[in-house]
Amino acid sequence: MKEIALLDKQLEALKEQPIYPFHMPGHKRRGMEEYLRAAGLGDAEEFRSGFDRILEMDITEVDPFDDLNHPTGELKDAMTRCAAFYGAQESFFLVNGSTSGICAAIDAVCCPGDEIQMARNSHISVYRQVLHGRLTPFYLYPQELTVGDAAFYGAITASQLERELIKHPNAKAVLVVSPTYDGILSDISALAEVAHTYHKILIVDEAHGAHLNYIRPELSAVRAGADLVIQSVHKTLPAMTQTALLHRCSDRVDAQRLHDSVAYFTSTSPSYVLVASLLRCLKFMERHGEAAMRAFYARLEAFYNRCEDLSAVKLFGPFWGNVSRKELFINGWCKDPSKIVILCPKRGYEVAQSLRNAQIETEAASQDMVLALASLFDSEEGFDRLYKALAAIPEAGAVSTAVDAVEVADSAWAEQVMPPFEAYHRRGDGVKNEGCEAVDLKKAVGRISADTVYVYPPGIPQIVSGERISQGVIDRLMKMQEAGATLRGMTTEDRITVLKI
Repeated sequence: MKEIALLDKQLEALKEQPIYPFHMPGHKRRGMEEYLRAAGLGDAEEFRSGFDRILEMDITEVDPFDDLNHPTGELKDAMTRCAAFYGAQESFFLVNGSTSGICAAIDAVCCPGDEIQMARNSHISVYRQVLHGRLTPFYLYPQELTVGDAAFYGAITASQLERELIKHPNAKAVLVVSPTYDGILSDISALAEVAHTYHKILIVDEAHGAHLNYIRPELSAVRAGADLVIQSVHKTLPAMTQTALLHRCSDRVDAQRLHDSVAYFTSTSPSYVLVASLLRCLKFMERHGEAAMRAFYARLEAFYNRCEDLSAVKLFGPFWGNVSRKELFINGWCKDPSKIVILCPKRGYEVAQSLRNAQIETEAASQDMVLALASLFDSEEGFDRLYKALAAIPEAGAVSTAVDAVEVADSAWAEQVMPPFEAYHRRGDGVKNEGCEAVDLKKAVGRISADTVYVYPPGIPQIVSGERISQGVIDRLMKMQEAGATLRGMTTEDRITVLKI
């Protein structure tokens, strides 16, 4: 990928160029230590940092650099090559994370007043765009997946999607999450067939699956029939935080409108350091990705096999090995083993702390499990340290790995009283809040929420603006708080904004 090699070299060469920068950014590509020493100020040593090297490479859209928002040169060529490599019709480089790609995808397909059929376990960024785009959502509740005592969001099935599209024929698009935060993949090929039969555009939030194309390309939504796919490169590949991709995979999406939407949700001052990081990552993956990923999954499989002798904790498996796609999805879902789910009933936070004490920081924890994210840059030494730390955890009873997946009964669905935007805007004009009031969460049962409340990570709402608050969801949130989770989206730590009666 010759075009991709240029930007990082150009950035490295900036410091040596004699051109004086009478343009943004304000640091003028000078490190703080350099400035303080030149100015004769006394605390230059305090500002000594390798970070100054990044400032020296930070640049805006000036000649000879291409413009990310309107690429005509090397960035355009790199995006074209990226699309060909992933199997998309066109790809967009994002430096605002998958959030900007999700918002752009929805905006490119839906207009204010439209309906959208979306997974209830969607990320908060989806809900924010649905709210501010003034859309009416109808939900697809993923299967309730239990592994021993631990519960996860499972897959969306094709049969469920068809039932809901028959109920809501006016939905403009379908949006699902695959893989989930815990690594559960839905059968995107089957979902695409249903969505397209009913003339809907399928959007897949594949933020946690940018690596799939290099190890099991048939599992990536890009190649499985989705129309728009969003991937967080930084989550699973060697790129800096905020780097992501948006792929247009079919002609069902208007290309010009998508370009406009991407520009709308992209900073007009994108970081070219981030762009260079993304390009270096793609260059590395094009040259070495398949070999590196095969080696990584071999290390990962060896780790899973080694952990079979653990008894204090268990891993959610099995490893997928060489099983065919058809066999993988025999139950409508499969799991990406790079999301290492450590089962530990009733002591997930305790096990996470034990790992932290062993100098291992994991991605997330809940009452019954700990989630560790692995990537191709994880070393043998890293897996060995994780195994030894898990082996040192004391026994506390048997750990079941029995798996069950059931559809969520309609009676358990949240009651959506009004579209999220309608409830949200009952708050008033931002100065007066005459249509809403803040109440104690414990006393909010039966009230209609104006807030969207979620636990982060992973950022999946438990209460959505416009829904009636049930005792069940309050109990669940209180249980999460007691276990150490942090709730976001509420008015204060223990109060929620609801519509006035």
